Amino acid sequence: MSEFRTDEEWVDWIRNWWSRHGLALIAGIVLAVGGVIGWRWYQDYRQGQAEGASLEYSAYLTARALGGDASEDAANLAQAREGTAYHVFALMHEASDAVGSEDFERAAALLSASMDYAQDDILRDLVAVRLAKVQRQLGEIDEALEILAGVLSPGFAAQVAELTGDILLQKGDDLGARQAYQSALEHESTTGTGDMLLELKLATVAAAEPAAPVEAAEPAAPAEPAASGLEKEDPSE
Repeated sequence: MSEFRTDEEWVDWIRNWWSRHGLALIAGIVLAVGGVIGWRWYQDYRQGQAEGASLEYSAYLTARALGGDASEDAANLAQAREGTAYHVFALMHEASDAVGSEDFERAAALLSASMDYAQDDILRDLVAVRLAKVQRQLGEIDEALEILAGVLSPGFAAQVAELTGDILLQKGDDLGARQAYQSALEHESTTGTGDMLLELKLATVAAAEPAAPVEAAEPAAPAEPAASGLEKEDPSE
């Protein structure tokens, strides 16, 4: 029993245990301490990166607001912060400028790049809705519908349904457009908001629905000839 061990036996037991487990214990302590230090360094690094990106994005917005050439600031932001949300925001601003200049090809390219970089689902869905609008302008109807089908964030449901209705109406699919507008109105009602323009779109599509064809009445059976009251005599009689 351990309680009857002598001091010498306890010393030997501790030596043996240390020879087997001592290095592993020290390594575990070092890794634990190193992990804490490493995590704190990583958090500080991320915070520093975020602050730096925020300052660069602010410089970009300032250049835009002053009406100067912000292309250099945009290039610096793209080079230093590629793939960050700030980079995506800058690309979206550039795409908006391209739309204002009716350069829809450039706008589509910028928004496609934004979707590739966007790591947040909601941000990616925001870019997708804008890209679908640009694709519609380019006549890329099926591509726009495919992009919209991938937008899953609930906050965009009404907007996606309405835009889908507009595109389907453009394709001549009145039934699909009507269903999409109805879905958009249902999503609007769940948020407590209304949209008179959306209601007008739905009413217009519903009014344009062709009336059901009237089935032709079956022709009436010919009437039996009326009896004359005079019996013909049988010539054989």
